[in-house]
Amino acid sequence: MRSISRPHPTHLWTDPKIQALPLSLKRTLDYLWTGPDVNGIGVTLVEPGVFQARVGEISVSIDNCLKMLEAAGFIVFDKKTSEVLVLDWFRIHKFSNPAGKNAYSRGMRETSSEMIKTIAEERFRLSGHSASRKGVSEFLCVRRRKTFPRCR
Repeated sequence: MRSISRPHPTHLWTDPKIQALPLSLKRTLDYLWTGPDVNGIGVTLVEPGVFQARVGEISVSIDNCLKMLEAAGFIVFDKKTSEVLVLDWFRIHKFSNPAGKNAYSRGMRETSSEMIKTIAEERFRLSGHSASRKGVSEFLCVRRRKTFPRCR
């Protein structure tokens, strides 16, 4: 999904949970939603120097920002692959036309993290779409219970 044509999440400006965040976290979350490196399933590869320069945030380490956003339930960060998934991506983006379906397929191919792919597929499925691979494992459901309300 090209960044010039994807929907912008307006809840970033009005959600009380987001508004309560410090500015550095708001800027980081906004970039994860709208940055040029975000693929079709809401995954960004975090390259620390590049990421900090684009976000314009050097006062807080990117690792700390990502840890805090993950603890607050906004993202999932796979430290092994340096990939970040925005958890609400599938609530905002619709994949009902051919361009959307291609963006989903391309995003899945571009993502290296198996953990993030599994979570993305589950979020995709829970938003009313059908995923090409199997859904989230029981282990992941138990591990991320607060992320997946239907796993309870």
